[in-house]
Amino acid sequence: PLPVLEPNKEFEMTLKNLATTKQRVIVSVESYLFTLSMPIGTAKRFPLSQTHGILEPGGTLSFKIGPQGW
Repeated sequence: PLPVLEPNKEFEMTLKNLATTKQRVIVSVESYLFTLSMPIGTAKRFPLSQTHGILEPGGTLSFKIGPQGW
């Protein structure tokens, strides 16, 4: 079963690098309901928030997504 996302609650996600080489990852959330909790960038004309990281093999990037305006 797929997880249920509620627009009034935050949730945490983790990406893991399964490759054998270092990977640059960009996470973009384009939504009127959700935003990244600590984005490195946002857009003024449309609802977009972004974060990024460089992941070593087996490395992870965790981030929280929550309701707009939290």
